[in-house]
Amino acid sequence: MESLREIAEAARGRMAGPGEDAGVCPAGVSIDTRTLKRGALFFAIGGPNHDGHRFVEEAFSKGAVGAVVSRADALPEGRTGIVVDDTTRALQEAAASRLRRIGARVVGITGSSGKTTTKEMTRSALSGSFRVMASRGNLNNIFGLPLTLFDLEQGDQIAVLEMGISTRGEMRRLAEIADPDLAILTNLSGAHLEFFDSLDDYAKAKAELFETMRPNTTGIFNADDERCRRIASSFHGYAATFGMDTTADFRGTEYRGLGLDGCAFTVVHSGGSRDVSLRFAGAHHAMNALAALAAGHLLGCGLDSMISGLEKLEPLEMRGRVVNLEGGVRILDDSYNANPGAVRAALAVLSQTDPRGGRRIAVLGDMLELGEDADHFHREIGRLLAATGIDAAYLVGKLSLATAAEAGRAGFAGVTHLDNAAEAAERLAREVRPGDVILVKGSRSIGLDGVVRALAGKIGESGAAGGAA
Repeated sequence: MESLREIAEAARGRMAGPGEDAGVCPAGVSIDTRTLKRGALFFAIGGPNHDGHRFVEEAFSKGAVGAVVSRADALPEGRTGIVVDDTTRALQEAAASRLRRIGARVVGITGSSGKTTTKEMTRSALSGSFRVMASRGNLNNIFGLPLTLFDLEQGDQIAVLEMGISTRGEMRRLAEIADPDLAILTNLSGAHLEFFDSLDDYAKAKAELFETMRPNTTGIFNADDERCRRIASSFHGYAATFGMDTTADFRGTEYRGLGLDGCAFTVVHSGGSRDVSLRFAGAHHAMNALAALAAGHLLGCGLDSMISGLEKLEPLEMRGRVVNLEGGVRILDDSYNANPGAVRAALAVLSQTDPRGGRRIAVLGDMLELGEDADHFHREIGRLLAATGIDAAYLVGKLSLATAAEAGRAGFAGVTHLDNAAEAAERLAREVRPGDVILVKGSRSIGLDGVVRALAGKIGESGAAGGAA
């Protein structure tokens, strides 16, 4: 890590407090005293409902070596700090400086869904050829991305960064900080629409990444998504495509679903073709893998090495991992988040899974941040439930009342509506039967991971080797 004085210079700030501490190198950075580790530099981030300056003294009591503040009077007497005009901007500028100092090439990943899985697949595919650092969890916004860059170490060659937004202009700022050499656009479907006028407006906000990139950079676009194709057509760098479309540069053919055990397909590109097997179920994950393979190929990785890395990768917790319970009950735990496109993809996996004598059950929570289109999308899922051939659906949350009503109108009798995740957990724990296959998916704040925990606690995990989705 750079010294406090070097960080002050990068952040365009001035040192305050004991001058002899300016040469100290922090052990990391933090914007949250609840997770701050001894030796870290604390950034007092401010916002409409939060002021990190209130926690500066606590940060020092927990072992911080310094604090970045916008008010010098927030520093306790005798403590070292860096005074800046804007602490958020200072965090971003210092992180960008660290990236330039390390010199790693950057792969940026954005889109409506699949960002985190594509990030992990890209990391895994590239790791056989490069020393790779990737975003932790989903640290992907104007605070999380800079924090990720402070994880970079000397010798790292590639930084794989997830890039998410909630308003116009944020992507442009993320692109300025990360300055990607290569960027992937996974898809553009209904997500975070609460903050945008329309899906087209949301697409324009995502396009800011590619508008900001240098002319000698590379964009990788979903050829099966019309809005992605539009952005690709105006990209000023080198544009490559992936998809199940025959015109894609990296094309998936002969897709084969393997139930909850995963999927297989053949990747075809100018260098030939190879068979790929994943521990991830669903064609949407094959698309994520194609994006990762395209990125690695364009960075000079061998296809065999990349496929080997992908085939070893397991799904992340709450992002499509299969939980095997006693009695042959299997849970497809996709409870981390939800949007219409991701729910459609998950229901497709459930409908194609052999229940082995049990039932196919969907536990779906509200899809949040959809703005004025929320009712439309929830009703669309209700009609889909009636068409999938599943046996039962437990719907959780106020918005899901529309899903239940539409499913009933479409002739699907197996719907139960519940107010919250706790009620759903209690009900499922009573009604689950041996052999049932249960999809659990909803927006994060609905808390459907509690349903998974409750079922595991009630029935008990089997310990059997399970599939992945």
